[in-house]
Amino acid sequence: MGASTNGGADGAHSAVPNNVRRRNVDLALQSVALEGGHIDGDFSDAIIAYANGGVDEDQLIELAIARYPYCDADSEHRTANTSGAAADPYLIPGTQVLRNLVGAHDAETLSTIEFTWFTVRSIKLQTMQIPALGTVRQLQQIHHYLFRDVYDWAGKLRTVTISKAYTTFLSPHAFITGIPYCERALADDHYLRGLSRRQFVERMSVHYDDFNVLHPFREGNGRAQRFFWDMVAHDAGWQFDWRLIGKQENDFASARAMLAGDYAPLIRMFDSSVKPLSEPLATDEAALLRRVDAMSNTGC
Repeated sequence: MGASTNGGADGAHSAVPNNVRRRNVDLALQSVALEGGHIDGDFSDAIIAYANGGVDEDQLIELAIARYPYCDADSEHRTANTSGAAADPYLIPGTQVLRNLVGAHDAETLSTIEFTWFTVRSIKLQTMQIPALGTVRQLQQIHHYLFRDVYDWAGKLRTVTISKAYTTFLSPHAFITGIPYCERALADDHYLRGLSRRQFVERMSVHYDDFNVLHPFREGNGRAQRFFWDMVAHDAGWQFDWRLIGKQENDFASARAMLAGDYAPLIRMFDSSVKPLSEPLATDEAALLRRVDAMSNTGC
């Protein structure tokens, strides 16, 4: 993404009101919660300082850089230099830990740092004014911005097949047809613009499932896709309050759509969380402090 507030991921508003800061932190933490993650408890004071206006988005990023300096855990094994290998090229050899740029060699430490960096980057990303393009290329740009501090392959389409307990996602070999299909279907639906609320919810459920089947990245798909759909919704006159959705609800609704073609759970989920842009998404200061505490571990 470029450098301007109109289309880039490196430009932000110079002054963000504290009520908006609290909302942005809350929504970022909710995205973490929907993945079953937590943030570094030793970094929670910095996040609270941002919410209270003590530091801005760029200063928060600088604090994260100081806390998690670049330290490639396995620099000689790069995704770009491996293809067709039997072993997963995204893993540190001999482990089940994703190769990373923060020097983490165990899954718990990596998860904590990854979710904390995601929170920091997502806070800034929410301050930007980026028009929705509805393309996988833009989804890749979002993913790169959110995860570039942790993974060298951030924003790159995965080269291995991945699965969850309930399904296997689209094979990388099928991206050549799957990606154009998803993009064309969304474009043919006019990017969900000009629809009634009910129509938006129903069509959103279909396209959400389409892109979820793609799952184009080795990790971080749900978090990147939520930003993607936030942008699409905004340009269509709507917004999601993801705080009204639970992890089990999201997992179940996604699985039902993928496995049975049943969009009803997704429709119910979005019907409970879609709001007009005119309705503020507020966060109480005391409630946010409780949320940060609940989402923090004791350090990494």
